[in-house]
Amino acid sequence: MNTHKLTAPYFVLQSLTVLLWWLTLWLHPPSRLYFLPPGGADVFLLAFGPPDMVLIVVGGFFAGALCRRKSASAGIALWVVVVALSYATLYCLALSFFTNSAWISVAMMSAATFLSAGLAIGYTTPLRWGLDLELYCEADGKG
Repeated sequence: MNTHKLTAPYFVLQSLTVLLWWLTLWLHPPSRLYFLPPGGADVFLLAFGPPDMVLIVVGGFFAGALCRRKSASAGIALWVVVVALSYATLYCLALSFFTNSAWISVAMMSAATFLSAGLAIGYTTPLRWGLDLELYCEADGKG
């Protein structure tokens, strides 16, 4: 499967997963403890909810829809989501380094960031660069 076929469903699935994660945090307060430093107030975690909902959840759905339609704007939407994920990942990394806790947030955010960035690179990189090897080989007659 090439990155163009995988990108739209991945970003939609990621949006659904992030939405479910936030619903879990809001509806099941004990789950917040895994993502906070010891003694950390819930507000410091929950304050990320609205930006995540707009940039990652809605942005991911929008990027997925644009990719599915093969819109010229899809690449921009993908990179907006990747940048939002990158910022959140760096925040989680800094918090974990300073407090030596909440490392699960670093693991989860890093995975989302790297997968999203990899798909965005694959989606926005011209095929002639050879990053989508399946299509590249088919176009060359070697696949």
